[in-house]
Amino acid sequence: MRTDVISRRGFLRDGVVAGAGCLGLPYIVASSALGKGGVAPSNRITFGSIGVGGMGTNNMRAFLSQDDVQVVAVCDVVEASDEYGHWYKKGWNGEWFGRESARKIVDDHYGQKNRAGLFKGCDAYIDFREIIERDDIDAVCVATPDHWHAIPVIMAAKIGKAIYCEKPLSLTVAEGRAMVEAVERYGVVFQTGTQYRSIPTIREVCNFVREGGLGKVKQVFAARLHLFL
Repeated sequence: MRTDVISRRGFLRDGVVAGAGCLGLPYIVASSALGKGGVAPSNRITFGSIGVGGMGTNNMRAFLSQDDVQVVAVCDVVEASDEYGHWYKKGWNGEWFGRESARKIVDDHYGQKNRAGLFKGCDAYIDFREIIERDDIDAVCVATPDHWHAIPVIMAAKIGKAIYCEKPLSLTVAEGRAMVEAVERYGVVFQTGTQYRSIPTIREVCNFVREGGLGKVKQVFAARLHLFL
């Protein structure tokens, strides 16, 4: 039943914005909590973030910006840290990430926007299973390290939650197949964060090349730089 409701709301119709992670603050006010000028509580998607490091917190902020989503729980084994690396440097704009940092973002966010006192506070967990086992959570974002994508996704699918999972989908082909099979078996809504296949600027570049903008392309080289900080 929960899966049908989530699909009808179009939970992941606009889900690609989550992975972009650069959206503004949500527009959630007291009137929206009453269904006036916003989304009624009965139509909101209750949401939990599993893994709230740099990317996970950015994803969470993007979901916070959706007025039909209510973030109610976060999870990370790290309480709070400023040592989350990002591509080429130590840290992520000097911010602190982790479960308590994420909880504070959610609490401050709703606390400022909702003066009616209807927001009960965001829960923070160390064990991701505590989020997955909650009957009052409709959907989760999995933004853990790569080798911890498969288990939370499979468990969440089995319970019937909608899922957004960061890239890469899995560490191995076998894990990836197990995840796909679980999503198909339990009929849940699932999306993985492959933004560079869909965001407008990348599509424009692809179309430019395909339409001959660079002339006849004879070879293409793809490289990924790995930095160990």
